Amino acid sequence: MSIDISQSEADALIAMEKVCTDSKDYSISGVGDKVNIELESTDGQEKFRLTIIRGRINVEQVNMNNLARQSLPLVRIDLNGPDHKNPDGEIIACPHIHIYREGFGDKWAVLLTDQRFEFVFSDVSNTWQTLQDMYIFCNISKPPNIKKGLWT
Repeated sequence: MSIDISQSEADALIAMEKVCTDSKDYSISGVGDKVNIELESTDGQEKFRLTIIRGRINVEQVNMNNLARQSLPLVRIDLNGPDHKNPDGEIIACPHIHIYREGFGDKWAVLLTDQRFEFVFSDVSNTWQTLQDMYIFCNISKPPNIKKGLWT
């Protein structure tokens, strides 16, 4: 099911302060591991989810997703995975970031090393640091307790 919202609404959801709703410890250490972590706005009015998926074949591949309203993709970061083909045919290598674009959802990707992200994503070769930087980019002020196992 595809949800389409205006760009201004998507931008507001990305910028909205988010907090993890539990104090559980999460671990992503096995091949193909996936975690779903519930987040919400500080006023509790909006629900979000952070998903982190480790590759099944390429164990270095990691996808980090910030979703709103259960299935609306706002931001996705792909590390050590395959290239992405944008709707205009341009091929974008990994690492790349998908940011919601009205009418296209998360179908467009931009290199994570693009100049506009250089002050946000400080070391895209470091998966743990990229996750910490994603918290900042998505305004997750109270992040989940994720064990560093995968990234040590």
